[in-house]
Amino acid sequence: GDRLVEYFDKPTELEAKCIALAKMICSARHIIAFTGAGISTGAGIADFRSGLNTVLPTGPGLWELPKADRPAGNILEQCARARPGRAHRALFRLWQAGLLKHVISQNVDGLHRKSGIPAAALSELHGNIFVERCVRCGSEYER
Repeated sequence: GDRLVEYFDKPTELEAKCIALAKMICSARHIIAFTGAGISTGAGIADFRSGLNTVLPTGPGLWELPKADRPAGNILEQCARARPGRAHRALFRLWQAGLLKHVISQNVDGLHRKSGIPAAALSELHGNIFVERCVRCGSEYER
């Protein structure tokens, strides 16, 4: 099937979509962002499902490669080295401006927090590998 086919807009189409998005942001009362692996590939963290012919610099998704062909190291090391990418920084600026109210993330890489978005404005659906929670008092500690 085409589940791993990548689609790209022509520059003029992309620009038109960006203008339409900016207009929606400007007219909205409340904005939330829902992010997944795609936001972090720009920061150098490989995803799990990109096809073997991907154009991403991170290469094919980890689940698409045979174990013997997977890159050395692991996803935890990639996350520890990674810094927020352009998209993370753009979301932070929208939050800082009071436009973005909340971010919902499927990622565990901690890049939204590293970008400056506070925990109170962030729902990390699968957790965060850099946050530990005390089982007694519930306090969170970032590593």
